[in-house]
Amino acid sequence: MKISSKAAMLAALLLAFMAGWWAAGPSAVRAQDASAQLEVRTIAAESALIVHYPALKKAYVYQARFVGSPNVLCTYTFTFSTPGAPVTRDQCKQ
Repeated sequence: MKISSKAAMLAALLLAFMAGWWAAGPSAVRAQDASAQLEVRTIAAESALIVHYPALKKAYVYQARFVGSPNVLCTYTFTFSTPGAPVTRDQCKQ
């Protein structure tokens, strides 16, 4: 194989990788155990950690840059009641 064909193959591979990366867009990172479900996603220009406790019918949102400070404070909570009912949003108590 010549150098030019290797370079062309490498360029095609790089182009395919970049097209896949661009098409996927931002994605959420999720985790779950028996008591809580975690999700990290982009909200506006910042990332947010969302912790959902199904047994408590509550979700806690930690909206921050996650860089610098070792502590991230809760921004607000959502309280769920029954399906179809209004969802209550409250500021976290610090």
